[in-house]
Amino acid sequence: GYAALVDPQRVGLGLLAYVSVKLEKRGKMPVEQFTRAVQSWPEVIASYSMTGDMDYLMRVQVEDLEHYSRFIMEKLLKQPGVIDIRSNFVLERVKETLLDGSRVAEHVGDAVGEELLDHRLFAGPVHGRYQP
Repeated sequence: GYAALVDPQRVGLGLLAYVSVKLEKRGKMPVEQFTRAVQSWPEVIASYSMTGDMDYLMRVQVEDLEHYSRFIMEKLLKQPGVIDIRSNFVLERVKETLLDGSRVAEHVGDAVGEELLDHRLFAGPVHGRYQP
């Protein structure tokens, strides 16, 4: 298989946030409605149901703080049952590993392997097998 690795900065998506969301536990839980909404939002590039104090952790990639504010105010906080959100903003990408079963691509800081990106916006095929 092939994977396109896109540098979010180069496509105008310079702000990455991890957003924890807590839903109301009493009465009819809005879980299905919330998960459908999350799946429709292009700003959310990953979302996980979590254990602990918060119910969901979302990876949100947006243009800037203004875009993030619009996303929170116009989408997330308008969802029924959302009672708390906590945002953490990424200062620096230290390591990111993408797996597709047999292949791996690593992004470490701003130094991306030349065999993966060759300093271009999109990557070509990822060759070889992952061997720890």
